[in-house]
Order: sequence, then C-alpha cells, then structure tokens
Amino acid sequence: MPNDDVNHQPPEASSPDTRISPTKRTSRASTGEPNPKRRTVNFVLQGKGGCGKTVVASLLAQSIQATGEPLVCIDTDPTNKSFADITSLRVERVQLLNGMKLNVEVMNEVISRVADEDTNFVFDNGAGSYQPMMTYLLEAGLFEWLAEAGKRVVVHVPVIGSEALSHMVIALEHMTRTIPACVDVIPWHNPFFGPLVTDAGIDLEETEMYAEMAARFHATIKLPALNPDYSGACFAKILKNKQTFADARADQSINRLSKMFLEQAWTPIHQQIQAAW
Repeated sequence: MPNDDVNHQPPEASSPDTRISPTKRTSRASTGEPNPKRRTVNFVLQGKGGCGKTVVASLLAQSIQATGEPLVCIDTDPTNKSFADITSLRVERVQLLNGMKLNVEVMNEVISRVADEDTNFVFDNGAGSYQPMMTYLLEAGLFEWLAEAGKRVVVHVPVIGSEALSHMVIALEHMTRTIPACVDVIPWHNPFFGPLVTDAGIDLEETEMYAEMAARFHATIKLPALNPDYSGACFAKILKNKQTFADARADQSINRLSKMFLEQAWTPIHQQIQAAW
C-alpha cells in the first residue's frame, strides 16, 4: 500500500498574516545589497524510506565540493545520521523534530541562516520528517521567501525501481503539483533496486503520468547501472566505509584498478550534476 507520508498532502498555505515567521532578520534582497553570485539551496526530499536519499545528498555535495564552490551540508533525518557520518563533508546535524512535531524555532534559525549566508546548502531529510518539512516549507511560504532572498531553490527527488516505483511516482507527482514554480525540481533515477519499469512493463519515462510531469522538471539525473562485480562493488564499498570519491582517491589502501572503477562510476554522475547546475 502507498506510504501514508507520500499520500498525505500538506495543508493549503495560510494567509500572509498567519504564516509562521521564518525570521526577523533582513536578507540581501530586502536591503538592496548586491549578491555577487546566486547560491543554491538543495533539499533532498522523498516520503519513502530506503530509497537512497543520503546517496543523492552525498553525490550532490561531492559534485559541488569538487568545483570549489562554498558548501554547507545539513542532516535533518530524525532516525539516522548516515549523511552526517560522512566526515569529509563536514555535515551539520539538526534536530528537526521535537517528538512528532517540527521544531519550528530551530528550523527558523536554520532557514534564516540559509537566506543570510553566501554559500550553497544541501539538506538530507529523512522519510520520517518528510511531511513536517514539506508542510513547514509550503505553509510558511519559505520556498518563495528563499527565492526572493536571491537563492536558487532546488528539490531533488530520488526515484527507485522494483515494487517501490509506484510510491516514488506518487510522491514525485505530488511535489510537482504543490511546490511553487520558483523551485527547480530534479528527479534522480536510481536503478540499483531494479529497472524503472511499471508492472505492465512500460518504461517510467514513457508513461502518461510521467510525461505530464516532465515539463516541470529542470533536469533528470540518471545514476548509471553499475556492474556489480566492478564499479558497483567499489562504489558499494566506499558507501559502506562512509567515504567520498575524493576520499577514495587519497586512500592508499585502495588499489589502482579499484580507483579506476570508481572514476568510471563518478564521472557520468558528476557531469550530469554539473549540467543541471
């Protein structure tokens, strides 16, 4: 059955005078100060657990880091700290929930910082906090608020194959309808759990529902299907060891051939991220 987190829709945005106030600070946009370069705020969101949200956040962060761009990574997953465990990304852990409710005071500080700082951000959000986070961002008008503060806002949505595909598509369709047009939406196709094919044998991108959503996508990132004996095995090992590709290049315990396989995995991913950047 579909995941409740996916099917439950956030409430309609409140009127401006009743919205949660994200901050009392003023942004560069409101003061008229010049913003030398538009920074990107990246939210990795998906209501289904175990679909590779942390992998997406990590790859995105590594690609930004590889270009020398300034970056802050934030882990808001209330259940585990897999993103924060990747030490070379220097991820900051934020306690998003207070019990089952969103900790508004904490998130107001975080979103205020996002608006104020001249850097890029990557948020990894867990399935358990998907609904509170989406409700907060939508109900308080924070997607629009960040855009008005001069930020480029991007929502990255993991999509995996096998029996979970229908859950993924429902969540993706929901986000394309509810997220405002000022936000770029980028689905990430991940074939690790199986091909992205419906029960009827139709490729996801050839379905009517996907075609209707496609105009809303800024780009689509397709993770390569890695050979499980070569690149796939090497990639799985650095994931298990909480390493980045840069960590692996510097790791003298990893042999030269394994490093070649890792580069074969990394290069097409990095190129797609930069093309969408």
